[in-house]
Amino acid sequence: MVELDRLEPLQKILNEMRDLERQRVAAEEQALAGQRKPAGAPKPQFDGQGWLDGMGKVINRPGSHKLIKGGKTLFYLRSYKLNLNDYLGKLVGVRGKMTEAPGWGPKVIEVEELEVLGE
Repeated sequence: MVELDRLEPLQKILNEMRDLERQRVAAEEQALAGQRKPAGAPKPQFDGQGWLDGMGKVINRPGSHKLIKGGKTLFYLRSYKLNLNDYLGKLVGVRGKMTEAPGWGPKVIEVEELEVLGE
C-alpha cells in the first residue's frame, strides 16, 4: 500500500508531461501543415516560358527581347517595368498583356511579371 501511494503522484506527473508533449507536437504539426504546399497544388501559370534572349539592332522591332525554346522564337518581349537585360540567358516565365505583331509571326508580351525558373 505504501508503494502505491508513492507511485500515484509520480504517475499523475508523468501523464501531465505526456499530455503537454502531445499538445506541443500537435501544434508543431499544425504549423508545418500551414507551410507545406498541398500535394495537388497547381503550377504557376505563365503567359510564356522559355529562354530570354536579346533581339539585337533590328529596325522597327516589335520588342526588345524574345523568348525562345528549342531554337524557336515563342514571343517577342518588351517591358517598361523591368530591365529585361538582367535576365538574358535565363529560363524564365513571364506574365503580361499579349498583343499581335503584324508581319512578325510570334505575338508580343508586354511583361508585367517575370519569374526566373532556371539558369
